[in-house]
Amino acid sequence: MQITAELLATHGACADQVAIVAREWPMGAEPTEAALLRAVELGLTIQWLRVFLPAPLRAECDRRAVEYDRQAAALLAGYNRQAVALWAEYARQAAALWAEYRRQAAALWVEYDRQAAALLAGYDRQAAPLLARLFGSL
Repeated sequence: MQITAELLATHGACADQVAIVAREWPMGAEPTEAALLRAVELGLTIQWLRVFLPAPLRAECDRRAVEYDRQAAALLAGYNRQAVALWAEYARQAAALWAEYRRQAAALWVEYDRQAAALLAGYDRQAAPLLARLFGSL
């Protein structure tokens, strides 16, 4: 059996994986151990190939896949346990940092408003005579 880009496309492989196969094996490749290991190096997913195996061999692959899924689930559960604690710590620190930011920003805005009001008042004092002349010429 030849594994080709067309075969992958026909079976719904993503465009990235189809392109990798087309580039690496333009004429297709037999699913030898070397070719499959190369596919793994290239980041290709090879588990879908088991659909082409005879039923008894496919059953063996499926049993191994179940074991993989079991182990992956345990890893994910461990990750999730740790991630919850990390997110809680992040939220705790972020809340304190945001409070400090808001405290400092409030003082900056007060000073900005004070200086902007003074600047605008000065601008208006300088603009008043000019505007009066312009409106007087209408």
